[in-house]
Amino acid sequence: MQEGDEDVVCLRAKERSNTESREARAELRGAHREFMPGGTGYYEAKAHFEECVEQQEAGKSEFRKAMQVNKWKGNRREIGEDFFETPRSAILPIRKYIPDGVKTILEPTHGKGAISDLLQEWGYTVIKQDKYPKTDDTTQADFLTDDIPDCDMIVFNPPFSLKSEFLARACESGKPFLFICPLTVMETRTRFQLSQKHKLSVLNLPNRTNFMSGVKKVWFHSVWIMKHPKYRNKILFADVPDLPETVAQLKVKLKELGLPVTGKKADLIARLEKALE
Repeated sequence: MQEGDEDVVCLRAKERSNTESREARAELRGAHREFMPGGTGYYEAKAHFEECVEQQEAGKSEFRKAMQVNKWKGNRREIGEDFFETPRSAILPIRKYIPDGVKTILEPTHGKGAISDLLQEWGYTVIKQDKYPKTDDTTQADFLTDDIPDCDMIVFNPPFSLKSEFLARACESGKPFLFICPLTVMETRTRFQLSQKHKLSVLNLPNRTNFMSGVKKVWFHSVWIMKHPKYRNKILFADVPDLPETVAQLKVKLKELGLPVTGKKADLIARLEKALE
């Protein structure tokens, strides 16, 4: 049986059982009309109806099991598709928060290299790892279970469904780190205690972050959680360029720079920020 066949089988079983159940209900109604409750035809129809109901429940059970198997479809936890690339505009603010003396940085969720590429542009050596490699230069490794290689710092964008586990593992490493995640990382007692114990800081970004996965987009306000020898228990605010506020003003500025003016406001801002680096 090929991948996905079990879904087709259980859906067909469910449809078949639903049809048989409807037919059995019709037979039972007919038996009520034609026979007294003690008559043979009534009990035959009732037995057939009960059998169809059992088949229907069995089909529903198979369907629920198939749905449970695919519960994490689109999530690294099962098949490695929880991939939403970090936009350049969200990475740029961390440059000043990389401690002095750092030369080698581990990126354990390399993906297609959005973070790693920028770190390399800044002159750092990057160890590129991912549990589900997507590029030829990525080493297959599970950050949560494998040994952490020798490095000076860790910078990454974890699967958001596993942010607690990745946060705990980064804290265990004892190394400086930066990782981007939704603002909800501040919730739950477990993450609160980790932040308090390890004196973590928060770098607040100015806008909602547009994470990309092919044509899919996920928008939400994001922050960088930071373990830094200089910044402890701090709430910091990212430096951002002084940009025009309206779409019309953004387009005028982009035209002055000879850049395209198509797209939504967030696209225009990202394009302008990149040009002004």
